[in-house]
Amino acid sequence: MNKLALMSSALLATGCASNCPAPQSMDGVQWAVFANLEKANPNADADDPLGHYGSPANGDSVWAIHWGDVDQGPIKVEIDGQLFNGQGDWDAIECGYFDVSFDGTYVSEAGTSHVFAAEGTMVQFLDQLEGVLNWAEGWASDDMLNQGDLRGNTSVRGVARRR
Repeated sequence: MNKLALMSSALLATGCASNCPAPQSMDGVQWAVFANLEKANPNADADDPLGHYGSPANGDSVWAIHWGDVDQGPIKVEIDGQLFNGQGDWDAIECGYFDVSFDGTYVSEAGTSHVFAAEGTMVQFLDQLEGVLNWAEGWASDDMLNQGDLRGNTSVRGVARRR
């Protein structure tokens, strides 16, 4: 009976952490993502959809997160083939959870430039990626005639496209 109790305690002590995949398990995975800016800045021009529709914070895009060989530190986030520098912190206890921040300038298919910064908590489980990012962005059309800003929480949901 004592032997069984000891084995049970050893299994419980290991918790989820011993079975958690490393963040490098995400390397090489492309995610078909739908992002939804929950609440845009009320000062944004609602008549000009360029900022909303061209933003990676709103709509369909393809993401990848490159951890390299670290669990905490510099990472690269790729959105539609464009690379952005960031920081990542993989949670060694809560399987699949990680904090992330990244920023840069995203150029949409329509030519609008989106200078942004994003940070939040995400989770990867099986072939799913989800999270909420605090998003701040200034955008401008390529001719600079249209511009605005977007700020708010962005819900991100993705499905692995390939491994």
